Amino acid sequence: MRVPNTTAVILTLLPVAVEKGTSYADLMQKAKANIKLGDLGIPGVKLKTARTGARMLLLPGKDSGEKADALAARLKEVLPQDEVKVSRPERCFNVRISGLDDCTTVEEVVAAVARVTEVAAGRINSSAVRPGPDRFGYVILACPVAAAIKLKDRKRKMVGWASADIKILPSRSERCWRCLVAGHVACTCSSPVDRSKGCYRCGQPGHPAATCQNEPHCSICSAAGRAAGH
Repeated sequence: MRVPNTTAVILTLLPVAVEKGTSYADLMQKAKANIKLGDLGIPGVKLKTARTGARMLLLPGKDSGEKADALAARLKEVLPQDEVKVSRPERCFNVRISGLDDCTTVEEVVAAVARVTEVAAGRINSSAVRPGPDRFGYVILACPVAAAIKLKDRKRKMVGWASADIKILPSRSERCWRCLVAGHVACTCSSPVDRSKGCYRCGQPGHPAATCQNEPHCSICSAAGRAAGH
């Protein structure tokens, strides 16, 4: 669990731009014509292609986040927002905060974590408060690495009146949201099976896993003739 040595800005062409024939070369040409990296204190960027085909602009340095934010803001100003999505991804770890009292809100949890980790609340994403096996609430937070490091050695944190439990969850393996098989992403999926409209928990369409009351049923194992009650 280490803070990355680079920060990234990602440019993703939207479907409407692809249909119009807009290319990444067009985007980069317009960006280079309107943005001077030196004005933002950026000596240069390293270019990579994401697995989705999007373009990644990597800025060196663990402390380059503010410069990446500034570059992303300028790109949003000069590039047509109906053709390209400009994003500032961060590597995050999932953290479960459990043992919350009945009236605790997501905002209270995020504020408490932001306070102890000194990371802006806007950089912390949270699920809804859900009842756990003990009937007390829990949330799953997606925290930047810097925040997760500060939480790693803490077992409990006061949230409102409750002394809540903190647990860093193990990283999940890469999984395709289309066929649900691990090891690849949807844009490279070659499976003839599309399970994207089925519930992740039971496999039936019409509802999300978060509200599913059915018994667990693994669609992948079922299709392979294996025990699927999980």
